Amino acid sequence: MRTRLTLAGLLVSSALLPAAAPAKPTSVTAFPTALRVRGADDAPQLAITGVVEAGRQVDLTAAAAYAVSNPGVVRVDPDGRVFPLANGSATVTATVGGQAVSVPVTVTDM
Repeated sequence: MRTRLTLAGLLVSSALLPAAAPAKPTSVTAFPTALRVRGADDAPQLAITGVVEAGRQVDLTAAAAYAVSNPGVVRVDPDGRVFPLANGSATVTATVGGQAVSVPVTVTDM
């Protein structure tokens, strides 16, 4: 009896494998470096990039874990979008692979 392996079978098999973890960055940066949010409809997006092996720069926005110093002022979704909740100031810190970057946020006109 012969077993036949098809390309479709390989694709199905590879879909069952766990996703590769992002490469561990040697540094991370955020853009923008500071946010001034005006009003409830203003919900800016943070972009987190990191430098990995051989100096290659990669987008780590979705891989980052986000923390907020003042959760009564802003919240951050898992994709890095910042939502205002009340007037005030807070700091959003994004951490990936042991590297962190902080972004000051000021909210007005709520």
